[in-house]
Amino acid sequence: DPALLLAESAGIRASSGSLVFLRSWEFYYAGRRLGWHMYIPYDTYDTYSENQLRSLYGRMDYAIYPFETVTPELRTTLAESGLRASRILLPQKSDPHSIAGYPVRWFAKGYGPYELFSRR
Repeated sequence: DPALLLAESAGIRASSGSLVFLRSWEFYYAGRRLGWHMYIPYDTYDTYSENQLRSLYGRMDYAIYPFETVTPELRTTLAESGLRASRILLPQKSDPHSIAGYPVRWFAKGYGPYELFSRR
């Protein structure tokens, strides 16, 4: 449900025109609706040097990564560029279906978790 991503994106409180590095393409349409200026790399990191990445991140106001892809090295590079871990994004849907009080999402993958980095 894309509305979940829009609600989670609105909660970031990034102003229209914010520069956002997206490694999570799922946020693209929500970001457009909120007026973000997004950079989404379509190639691999192998084509960028460490200094090029640091320079790119240094121009961003925010970065959103799938949580499982954030390595200690990436966290260090982002921090050196002025982006700090801000919060975990976990768009969730309240599902009316449950078994013994546990939510059941039949064949649904869902979104997230993601990690948000912001310039403070």
